[in-house]
Amino acid sequence: MGFDIFEKNTDRNNLIHRLDPRTKLIFSLTFLVLMVLTPVKEIERFGFYFVLILTIIFIARISPVYIFKRSIIILPFVMVVAGLAVFFTEGRIIKEIDFVLFKLRITYEGINILLNVLVKSWLSVVTLTAMMLTTRFEDLLSGVELLKAPQIIVLMMSFMYRYIFVLIDEAVHLMRARNVRYFGGRFLSQIPVFGNMVGVLFIRTYERAERIYAAMVVRGFTGRIKTVNVLKFSFTDVIFLMVTFVFLFPVYFLLTTD
Repeated sequence: MGFDIFEKNTDRNNLIHRLDPRTKLIFSLTFLVLMVLTPVKEIERFGFYFVLILTIIFIARISPVYIFKRSIIILPFVMVVAGLAVFFTEGRIIKEIDFVLFKLRITYEGINILLNVLVKSWLSVVTLTAMMLTTRFEDLLSGVELLKAPQIIVLMMSFMYRYIFVLIDEAVHLMRARNVRYFGGRFLSQIPVFGNMVGVLFIRTYERAERIYAAMVVRGFTGRIKTVNVLKFSFTDVIFLMVTFVFLFPVYFLLTTD
């Protein structure tokens, strides 16, 4: 497993890929804030949001199917969490389901909350996925740092991205070793084995972190991640933000439904 999972589309040469990472961050955060503040019943606005993101994806020449397949991963988790609101939110009752000891009430307000969370979560993931697939992660971190984000957050994101694949590979090796030595048995009897694997993984991660930190200090690490690319705003970045904001803000503030 490696970085190509996220960065195999970041080396293309088109308008979206050439934008400064700060431009993409400003647009994405503005878009997400306006979208989250929009009531889910405003169907026209959400239709516009979807078309806008889809247009950016097409300009970036990334397959929409590629992004949508990865974005729908979030939906089961959202359904599990927000789905409870359908039954436990007070409001106008649509239907009652009788159980032996209690009743479940499906309310209009609960369904509204479910749709609200479902649509906004999915659009948020699509937007962030499109940004990640058009920006190298080190450039994205540089953009976050230049936007005056706390240094500790930038460092944590950098190390997480660099070593999450190493951690996953270690876990895969442990699982493979366990499977080779597995001779059957009940699930409950395997719980101590999984506990030992978690412990070993934690110890290996801790020892590796100490070695990496010592190596970085020896090489003059001062707490700031340095990159070769020098970021700068261009005329294209200004035009992109102006054009997208000209469409976003009027749609949010002026478009209304009866």
